[in-house]
Amino acid sequence: MQSIFSLSISLWALAYSGAAVAETDSMLWTSAAVKVELPHEFEVGVVQNVRWDHGMSDLESILPEAVVKVEPLQWLSLGTVYRYIAERSKSGDLEYGHRVLMYTGAEQKLGPIELAYRFGFQVKNELDEEELAKRIRNRLGLKYDTDTAFTPYTAIELYTEPGPPDLEHKKYRITVGCAAKIAEHHRLKIGYRKQSELDEGDEGDLEHIVLLDYTFKFSLVND
Repeated sequence: MQSIFSLSISLWALAYSGAAVAETDSMLWTSAAVKVELPHEFEVGVVQNVRWDHGMSDLESILPEAVVKVEPLQWLSLGTVYRYIAERSKSGDLEYGHRVLMYTGAEQKLGPIELAYRFGFQVKNELDEEELAKRIRNRLGLKYDTDTAFTPYTAIELYTEPGPPDLEHKKYRITVGCAAKIAEHHRLKIGYRKQSELDEGDEGDLEHIVLLDYTFKFSLVND
């Protein structure tokens, strides 16, 4: 627990140390997902992400995903996410690619508070690039159980290039929001995310992102 707390403090310090940036953009990220709980603690799903930038006025990317997750222990999860990328470049043309994220996560409840840590390894292949872009992702999250349909949450995530020769921090995200169970199978999340590159010095971009996520989730497990 002490090591996780130390990592959390380090991530927040890095996030605010990169706050002096040259350009700012507001974005809207939306997603719609269908997820199914299967026997033996498996979950599969498909997600459609659509994102707008330039003051939420221009279509920036369309990112369909396939998700597989398993929980071998009550506090432990393992997962894989495949994403197909259709992203608009600075010239206005669509660029295509693929991304695979493999992760492991751990959760710990402390009364109404739930702490979560996720370690991920990401490989991204842009079709016009010869080399794969690899990232290590460390994410710390907190949720608060209000004993109602609403669950506020916050998280911070750091993207790191594995090298060689050295690890290099590339990007951070800070997220706050609220999740709501609006019906038995329907979930809605609304949030705000601050995101910035860390490898551009004072020339990096700061992005303010509004998040809207909808999930339809059901179970094929017999109680």
